[in-house]
Amino acid sequence: MKNQDNWKPSRVKEHKGAFVPDYEYYGLCSRYLGQLVVSKYAQTIRENAKGDFLDCGCGQAPYYIIYKDLINKVICVDWEVTESEHDYLDFTTDLNQPLDCLQDNEFDTILLADVLEHIYKPKELIAEMHRVLKPGGKLMVFVPFFYWVHSEPHDYFRYTEYALKKMVEENKLKVIQLEPYGGYLDILFDLINKFFVNSKFCAKQLIRFARWLKKTRYYKKREGFRLKNFPLGYILIAEKTT
Repeated sequence: MKNQDNWKPSRVKEHKGAFVPDYEYYGLCSRYLGQLVVSKYAQTIRENAKGDFLDCGCGQAPYYIIYKDLINKVICVDWEVTESEHDYLDFTTDLNQPLDCLQDNEFDTILLADVLEHIYKPKELIAEMHRVLKPGGKLMVFVPFFYWVHSEPHDYFRYTEYALKKMVEENKLKVIQLEPYGGYLDILFDLINKFFVNSKFCAKQLIRFARWLKKTRYYKKREGFRLKNFPLGYILIAEKTT
């Protein structure tokens, strides 16, 4: 990672031994979403990160705080990032093109966190991920499904679990884990947060109410249906076997 000694948290921070959202980054309108995805992402990254690590499409490498103690080294790749005084990119490149800056069989773990929806040639990028992974290496993919248009005009796709599975398998990657996160109530709470919450107090109460609701029998009884049919997003882990 370039400028590693100057790295600063931007989306995730550590608090009392847990990884939590940095609400200064997420802002008021995305507090509900932030507390939901950070916990999911952190658990997945902690369970799979190891060895030589590629953070692809990393921006300002917000998840570095989660995986830094689990890996040997990290390479950061993305388009040019200019919103921070510190640029942590080792390579600046178009992710829709072959990643000639990276060698074959170079990485034990690759992270694609909220990147694939911004790639207009996703199959080509997944093929590159297969190329640069070592045999036995793992690819972690996080993608939204029910989510508003963002980072326009570079927001191209939303993927079902079936599209994700087919795309990685066609590129000789074995699906280890593919699961949805969120559900229609999470989507509803996120929309309420985005369009009706106008204070930190209201955001905090919304999150508290959602946490209470998720503990009820009513919610748990219908959780599987919500996740299957109305996912907020997906988490995919795939392994290179050949």
